[in-house]
Amino acid sequence: LLEGNIIFTEPGPEKTLNPGDYITKEKDSEELWFRTKNDSTLLWFSSKPAFKSTQEQIESFREVAREVEEMEGMKNHSDNLERISVQLGRKIGLSSEQLYNLHYAAYFHDIGKAKVPKKILRKEDELSEEEWEKMKNHATWGKEMLERKNFLRKAAKIVEQHHERVDGTGYPEGLEEEEISIEAKIISVVDAFDAMRTNRVYRDAMSEEEAIKELKRNSGTQFDQ
Repeated sequence: LLEGNIIFTEPGPEKTLNPGDYITKEKDSEELWFRTKNDSTLLWFSSKPAFKSTQEQIESFREVAREVEEMEGMKNHSDNLERISVQLGRKIGLSSEQLYNLHYAAYFHDIGKAKVPKKILRKEDELSEEEWEKMKNHATWGKEMLERKNFLRKAAKIVEQHHERVDGTGYPEGLEEEEISIEAKIISVVDAFDAMRTNRVYRDAMSEEEAIKELKRNSGTQFDQ
């Protein structure tokens, strides 16, 4: 570590690393998790260019996510979801690994919509039953796109579940209660909140008070209590 401070979190106990400290990991060792405490600079040595390759793959997915946002007129939606979901995850005490997967799942939650016909995504009127069935496939398509990358496999499963409902009436699997991951439950709430707070072609944005009231009204059915 050259500058800043990072907190080594798992496997515990937590320990703050300062400039001059270092972390090593061998091929077959357990995963190591840490978070930055402030702006930090690390000198990274690897036996292969894994970091650059991973960053390029992430950026390619981010570009797809931004294109979906543009088609739906939901600028910054993925950024908002990523930021608020991780904040909420930290507040309820998710582990570093859970936060890592939540971070990617939140940003890429709607990436499967890239396979939905553009005329459906841009449609201003209510979708027909046939169009809605095609739209619902985006959760599964998103999972299939992300799970091709090993480092996104767990995030992919969260993406698949983010439209499930605790009462079992969601999609694609009709999961209920504890069958749905806590990460997917978080994204479901934040996704609905951000959507309600955004101006759409067919309605004006709700106030924060109205959006929170709607979340509470659907607690125990659509959202976890």
